[in-house]
Amino acid sequence: MNRMMQTCVAGACVAVSLWATACNAQEVTGPSGLEQGRPQDTATAWQPQEFLLSAYNPPFAWHGPPYEDSVFTYYKDANFDNLLWVRDDDALMQKVHEHGFTYFLDVGRLIGEDVLRGSPDGDPPGITEEMLQDLDAAIAKYRDDPDLIGYYLCDEPFPSGFQNIATVVQRIRQQDPARVSFVNLWPYFENEIGDDAYIEDFIQTVQPEVVCSDRYNFFGDAEGNTWDENDEYFAQLERLRRHALLHGIPFCNIIQAVGTVGTSVGYPECEENGADECLEWRTPNSAEHRWLVYSSLAYGVHGIIWFHWDHEWGVTGNPDRDIIYPSIQSLNGEIAVLKDIMLHLTTTQVYHTDDPNSAGAGDGYVEVAGDAGLVVGLFEDEEGNEDYFMIMNKDYAQPVDPVITINAILDGVQVFNVETNQWEDVPFEPEASGVSISAHLREGGGKLFRIDRCVQWSRVFGVVPGPAPR
Repeated sequence: MNRMMQTCVAGACVAVSLWATACNAQEVTGPSGLEQGRPQDTATAWQPQEFLLSAYNPPFAWHGPPYEDSVFTYYKDANFDNLLWVRDDDALMQKVHEHGFTYFLDVGRLIGEDVLRGSPDGDPPGITEEMLQDLDAAIAKYRDDPDLIGYYLCDEPFPSGFQNIATVVQRIRQQDPARVSFVNLWPYFENEIGDDAYIEDFIQTVQPEVVCSDRYNFFGDAEGNTWDENDEYFAQLERLRRHALLHGIPFCNIIQAVGTVGTSVGYPECEENGADECLEWRTPNSAEHRWLVYSSLAYGVHGIIWFHWDHEWGVTGNPDRDIIYPSIQSLNGEIAVLKDIMLHLTTTQVYHTDDPNSAGAGDGYVEVAGDAGLVVGLFEDEEGNEDYFMIMNKDYAQPVDPVITINAILDGVQVFNVETNQWEDVPFEPEASGVSISAHLREGGGKLFRIDRCVQWSRVFGVVPGPAPR
């Protein structure tokens, strides 16, 4: 039988199809197959052992000793537990272990940025046997370290570099098959190929264990003018999600920590300093930071990386550091208690209540009325025994109080409390065909719910990869 979950906020309602059977009936399977976004074969796919919470340009990313303990403590106190790259430096590695971090070993510098990233204008230099021998030596030195998560390769490669990256990834996989290779992709690729083709070409060529990208969206200038590019942000997040589902690999999102006003890359200082690049980013406030975190979680990421940390215009050198730091610190604390749950959930559908073109709208799964803005992310766990959904408030200026109606016979509904680190029963009003619950969402915030049921559910939230980003 077909059941519906309905979400209502200030007159806006959304109904999502739930496929269910009676408790003793045969299991019902929902939409499946690659055309719906399911991986054809994930039996051999690498799976993360922990949710990645990190920052681009981690402590001592670019400069050498002395390696002060206070620098690591400042990062650790912001509730980070991972360093996205660490050089092969014994003194630096000693500090990494003393402060209890996991890490990625930076092997990209052994190969060369020009070799791995490639160029928009032609083929890069090839991989030499000497480069591979240096790589083998680094892997042999560190692969027995339990704190090693994987190997950092490069940032934003061009398609001309994909084959060289594939060669290095394959070599790492031969030498250390339990670890992951990390590459961050361009958020958009304005060349003869489109964004989707760029991501697909990377995955097909490199065969990565994980896919990651960024799309920054909060902008502003020195005169106080501000603007957002949230549609583009969501389009890239959906693009990553869809390709990750198609290939059965996890994905990460890199989110904006900082602004550039008053820094060497912001106007007007960038022009005065003759900078190569001028950026007009505003510093996100705490609600906007929250919006970035919970939108990422609602889309089903298995990693969140803040951009960026140890740099003149990163968190550590930013004129707004005293505003940025406590915001990231608090949100990382929330991620820390959610991440062990989110790691074991698979995104199956995401839709926006204020977007009639969102996945499921108009196809019998979703009905939308009004203009309230929520992101609804649906999940299933690894065993397929329980189903989860996250409701996220797209408004980072006002809180919302949605009423959620689940039209099915349920034992109960629980919400995860990030303050107590516990699942809590949600009071509900029984109705003829289900239950209604209420929730309070902070500005840009979200909440994770779990459905307890007496019915036998399978693929309650059938996988829907979503429309192609416009």
